This record gives sequence, C-alpha cells and structure tokens, in this order.
Amino acid sequence: MELKSNEVGKPDIKNLGFVEQLSSISTENEISRDDFSSLVISGEFSRGKYQRQLIENDSENLYCVNRSRKIEQVLSDDASILNKVFVTSDIGNGKTVFLSQLATEALNQGYNVFIVRSELDEVFAEVEMLLERTERQIFIVDDYIRHRRISKFIALRLSGNHKLIVSGRSDIEDTNYEQLTDELSGAFKEIDLNQLSTDEISQWERLLDRWGFWEDHGGADQQSRMNFLKKDCGAENRSIILAIFKKPRVADKIKSIVEYFLI
Repeated sequence: MELKSNEVGKPDIKNLGFVEQLSSISTENEISRDDFSSLVISGEFSRGKYQRQLIENDSENLYCVNRSRKIEQVLSDDASILNKVFVTSDIGNGKTVFLSQLATEALNQGYNVFIVRSELDEVFAEVEMLLERTERQIFIVDDYIRHRRISKFIALRLSGNHKLIVSGRSDIEDTNYEQLTDELSGAFKEIDLNQLSTDEISQWERLLDRWGFWEDHGGADQQSRMNFLKKDCGAENRSIILAIFKKPRVADKIKSIVEYFLI
C-alpha cells in the first residue's frame, strides 16, 4: 500500500527525512581477509558481504558469526501475539552487528525495515504515518535509553503486523523488567547476546582458521581451539576480539590506522 497525501507537510513514505527505510542490497562478489579485519577492528559491517555468506553457505565465503538462532527467535514469533523484543548485551558483544544481521534477514523474509535514530518532533510524525500501514514492518531502535520516548510511542501503537526491536546494554541499572513492561506497553521478549552458543563458537573457530588469525594456535586441533574460545575467552565476542587484537598482524594494522590519523 502506498501512502500519498494532498496535505502540505504531511509525511510521505516516499520522502522520509528522519526515519531510515532499509532496502534490499546486492550481494557482494567476494569476501576477503580485509573485510573480516575491518569488521573486527572497526565494526564496519557490510550487509552485502553478509548476504553473500548467507547465499553461499560454504567454508570459503565466511564473513561473520551468524547468530541465526537468535534472529529466528525474533522473526518467528507471531507479531499479533508478541511483537516487542529487547536485545541486550554488554559493550563489545555484538549488539549493533546483530541488529544489522536481523535487518538483512527481515528484508529477505519480506518485512519493511525502518531504523529510528532520533527523537525530533518530525520523527514522531513520520513514525505515526508508518504505523498506519498494514504491511509487515519492523522498527529498530538501537539504544533504548537514548531513544526512550520514541520507543514508547511506537510500542503503544503497534499493530498485528508490526514488530518493535529495541536494544540496550545488559548492565544499565536504571532499566528493569517491570519498568520496561510498563514503558513498552506490555510483555516483551529479551534476547541476550552475551554468551555464544556452541555453534557460534564453532563459527568463530572456522573464521579465525579461514583468515589466518590463529597464529600461536595454528598447530592446535579444532577441539583445542574450541576450548580456548569457550574457556579462555569466556564464550563471548569481546574477549575473542581482544585476543585477536594481541596478534601481531592485527596489532600492526591498528598501529598503521592510528599513525595515519596522527600524521
């Protein structure tokens, strides 16, 4: 359904200025070691690279840890029954990357996906117009505490075809279930990203092997590497990434980036 208006100044789906509507993206031709390095070092996530990983699904086209089970938990729920999700993680455990993965797969499943990053008055008008539509839609708000007002506004007005995904840090003290239930106008599902599953740890093992980041663990077998990721790194993204930062190749690349900006 396309919405047009004869009223001057009324928001139009074709001319959103304050809410970002994501569109399907072309699959990238290849995935390189530099792509993986950029993701790990600077958090630069490419939906095109991720799309290639999803399509190819082989040992060569590895880009990131696909948190498919968590994504399925969000997308598989009937929106008419449970349509609000709170995604939590500690700093560095993959919240923003997860939201990008979720958005990509939601588009693949036919959802319209909107990113809300502001609380200007104009945003409320655009969101209200979008909430009047009957299509399957997902609204993603990264950082609930920062965007509390617009999150509450959306939650109060969701229809049966809409989902609201908000995110926040696990250690935020001024957020609790009772308060969130009230502010999000009813029950919500929590997705905790802090602990990696066995399958996700296995993906990390294959990624590090594929792109040559094991170095001092290069001669170890797969199970030993899995144990390292699970026990030494606590089965969490940030500890694994910190371990990668200690590798000479990555340390040298970080140093070159810092020097570039200091010149």
